[in-house]
Amino acid sequence: MQDGQVWGVIRSEDAMLCIYESPKLIHLDRFKMTDNGKHHVAHFGLCISDQNSWEEIIEEHNLEILYGGVIEWPHSLAWYLKDPTGWEIEVVYWKNDTINFD
Repeated sequence: MQDGQVWGVIRSEDAMLCIYESPKLIHLDRFKMTDNGKHHVAHFGLCISDQNSWEEIIEEHNLEILYGGVIEWPHSLAWYLKDPTGWEIEVVYWKNDTINFD
């Protein structure tokens, strides 16, 4: 808590993501931003290494997974969900624990 605002930092090796809560702000999702002709961030991704533990978290917290559930890409599995303020997050599990976009 700082200046009355809840915040935190997610860190993995040299990468950090600073997050904070601003419940009074209005969030337009990427689709509404596109409709309004605005630039936007579609989502950010978090990589996991244990699919089973993640699926247990989804069930335990009854998380709503977007787009009909887990999406199987050629080299990964992806779950898309929204944080409490509406930002879309991709949680990705790379097959063979190797990031691959080909």
